[in-house]
Formats: sequence, C-alpha cells, structure tokens
Amino acid sequence: VPSVESRGIISESENGNEVTGYTKDANVVYYTAQHSDGSTTAVKIAGADPKSMILLAGLLGWQSQHSAENYIRYEYAKDAAHVYYAGKIVAGADTVTFRPIENGRYSHSYGEDGKHVFYENEIIPGADVNTFEILWSQPHEGCWQAAYAKDASHVYFDSALVPGADPATFQALTGDNSYGKDKRGIYLGTQFQPSLPL
Repeated sequence: VPSVESRGIISESENGNEVTGYTKDANVVYYTAQHSDGSTTAVKIAGADPKSMILLAGLLGWQSQHSAENYIRYEYAKDAAHVYYAGKIVAGADTVTFRPIENGRYSHSYGEDGKHVFYENEIIPGADVNTFEILWSQPHEGCWQAAYAKDASHVYFDSALVPGADPATFQALTGDNSYGKDKRGIYLGTQFQPSLPL
C-alpha cells in the first residue's frame, strides 16, 4: 500500500481539512483503520471507484472544530455505485439520496436515504426515517451522553431496540455513555433497571 503522502485525501470541501480514513490514488481507494493501540492499517476498498468517490461530510456543531480534543471523524463516503461506512459497503443504501444524520458521536454513525435509517453500515429494521432523531448533544466537560436515538414508536441504543422504552419521554443521560430514562424509569443500554430510582 502506498504511503499516505503519495495518496490524495478524499474531501468534499475546498480546504480538505476533514478528519477521514479515506484516501485514493489514480486507481485505488483505501481506508485507514485506527486501532485501540494507536496503530493504523490501510486496506484497499475492493471495487471502489476513485474517480467518483467523495467524502460525505457536514457540520456537527462543536465537533466540527478540528483540534486534538474535539474533532469529527467522517466515516461515510460514496462512489457512483455504493455508499461506504469505514470502508465497508452500506448494503441497501441509495447512493443518490443517502446522507449522514447530524448530531452523531465522534463520527457520523447514522445515515438515511429517504427509505431506511442506517447505523454504521447496516439498516435499522423498522426505524422510521421521517421521525428518527439522535438523542445526543454537546457533552459537559468530563461527561458524555449515552448513544440513544428514537423515532415516533421506538427507542434505540446504537442500533438495538430498547424494549418497552417510551419515545415521547425518553432522554439520554449525561455521565456514563450508557444510561437513559423515560417516564417508567432508568435504562442501562437496552435494559430497563427497575432497581435504580429516577
């Protein structure tokens, strides 16, 4: 795999300052994965078209400020044939209408194409594209809100359904990344916690 210096950074902006794992040369598109130990691995994206490949970037409020602490890593991209998340094809996504949903955490984790809602590279079964929203906002210093989303009928933790949760009253709580609440009580991830007080 050629060095990053010899490949072009894929960008849809004029200044090209997005944080992304996508790069390309004249013939190949690459995705550079980041590992927990700080190392990286660049792999070729089989079949991806470097001529039509673009990064699907956007504004995410405070996380669009590029600094060591607050940055957004853009994971969605597309070419003429496919949408990609972290270098993997998003099966079933319409390349013409697909867009990342704003207000994700650290990266665009959600997207929609007018028919389906996606979490990373998979469809969220039954999610309503017209009422879907991410229940997350700017964190307080040292605290983070949990990864919840909802539509008119359901609450989700990442892409998993939260059984019995009430979307009308559900809130993501600041603190541990995994807690939420509704009129019934407290949730940890997808699980209701009857022993925890409101």
